[in-house]
Amino acid sequence: MSNQGFHNTSMGQNPDRVNVIALCRGDIQPDRCRSCIQDATIELLDLCPNQRQSIQWTEFCMLRYSNNSNIFGNMADSPVRMLLNTANVTSPQQFNADLRALFDQLRVQAASGGSLIKVAAGNGTAPDFQTIYGLLQCSPDISPDDCSFCLTRAAQRIPGCCPDARGVRILQPSCTLRYETAPFYNLSRIQEAQPTALGPPPVPPLPSPPVPKSFVSESHFPELVVQNHRGYMAPEYAMHGQFSVKSDVFSFGVLVLEIISGQKNNSFRNGKNLEDMLSFAWRNWRKGTTTNMIDPVLRASSGSLQDMLRCIHIGLLCVQENVGDRPTMTSVVLMLNSFSITLQLPSQPAFFESTSFDEDASLLHNRRSRELEFKELEFKESSETKSTSSSTNDASISELYPR
Repeated sequence: MSNQGFHNTSMGQNPDRVNVIALCRGDIQPDRCRSCIQDATIELLDLCPNQRQSIQWTEFCMLRYSNNSNIFGNMADSPVRMLLNTANVTSPQQFNADLRALFDQLRVQAASGGSLIKVAAGNGTAPDFQTIYGLLQCSPDISPDDCSFCLTRAAQRIPGCCPDARGVRILQPSCTLRYETAPFYNLSRIQEAQPTALGPPPVPPLPSPPVPKSFVSESHFPELVVQNHRGYMAPEYAMHGQFSVKSDVFSFGVLVLEIISGQKNNSFRNGKNLEDMLSFAWRNWRKGTTTNMIDPVLRASSGSLQDMLRCIHIGLLCVQENVGDRPTMTSVVLMLNSFSITLQLPSQPAFFESTSFDEDASLLHNRRSRELEFKELEFKESSETKSTSSSTNDASISELYPR
């Protein structure tokens, strides 16, 4: 790993040859970068064994591997992850104009970087006495033109999903983009990491083609997966803004499972690994190992194991993906108070992480975050189609995409 936080290598012989790209955020110190990549490697091998292609983003680094050597030096803008701050700006038209100006400036700077680092960070004024802080970065093995195009493509995703957001993060294999209204980067480290030699001449801004007003209805998105890092937001509300009493039932179900497991949904830990709580509960339910969901402290107590298992059963009924399948709160109260009521079998919960793969398109999403409330929309995409995904976040992320 170079002091600029980039490394690519190949090992093994065909057909088992593996090609790897590791890239850290441009403002991260080398020791922290190496630690991030080491942790990402362990997690990828543990959670995505025997996969031919995979990519993971954390807050500070990206690790990508493939059995195909074309990942080196070639621009890739999919798969994509978009995260957005839930707070909105008060003067979106002027804010977006100022944001575009900042992006144009930083994109030129990032694209003109050398073969070891392509990153730029800076700030600009915004309406209502605000400041916009931005950081744009490309994988340094791609060309200046490809870097500029990748960052332009990333910026074009914003108007279709979150034109009023105070902060957005877009993660693509060959480039990343982030802006906030509060400082988040170490500018002195970025300046320190820059090579002393002058890079190639600046790349002029690329024209931005029109972006559709609503990307959810576009037919070229073959599959939609909605996920909610905070964990309490029902999928029908996250997707369509549809709220009902069954949305509250979903939130209650998540809360019940959190109480039984002794952990938060947005930071659920299975051994050494962070995992999605609903997926973990559902897998153990299907395998008949539901007791794995119970907090060891509760298991060691004198409480009734059957009561705990019944609570998990009720929790899974509440978080079912189909709104009509969820019980009413009146029914939930009866279930909790009367063991004479036979419980129906739950169906798959919302936000369940499937494990079907397609070499060119299918993505397994293993999401992690630490704090604050945010929601997420993610789209799968193939190499022939362009995707957009959006999420809200004000903290960190860790994303896995076996392919």
